[in-house]
This record gives sequence, structure tokens and C-alpha cells, in this order.
Amino acid sequence: LFGTHTHVQTADQSVSQRGTAYITDLGMCGSSQGVIGMHADVAVERFVTGISQSYKIAPGPAMLNGVLVEFCAESGKALKIERIHENLD
Repeated sequence: LFGTHTHVQTADQSVSQRGTAYITDLGMCGSSQGVIGMHADVAVERFVTGISQSYKIAPGPAMLNGVLVEFCAESGKALKIERIHENLD
């Protein structure tokens, strides 16, 4: 059970006793610069004015967020969940 929206990876990953893997927010994949990977000036202007405009990807190094889940081949239940957070140059 994976959540996403804030673009900030949480550190609450767990596997329930019934075999459900969970994390509140997977995080994001994209530029580690700017606001959620986009040029900050566009994001701020959009927020302040309320006028929708296209985001532009911020330059700079990228980051990769996600999870790796190990499942039982017989039951299909999750055995392990591991967060992935890599800064890519």
C-alpha cells in the first residue's frame, strides 16, 4: 500500500502481520533542485497568483525515490520493504 503526493519520501515503511507492505509517501523522481523538481519561481508564482501555468523542470542533479518490496512466492504476502533514495549526478 503506497501513498504519494507530497513528493517527500517518508521513513515509516513497514510490513503488517498480515503481509501488507506500507509507506505513507514514496517520494519523487526528478530534479533535486527547485520545488518538487520544478523551477521555484514558476511554482511560487502559481501559488501566489492562483493562475495555472506549466511547470518547468529545474536543472541540476536528479533524485530517485521508491521502494523495493520482497514477496513470498507461495502466499503473495510482503516479507520486506526497503526504501530507495538515490541522488544521481
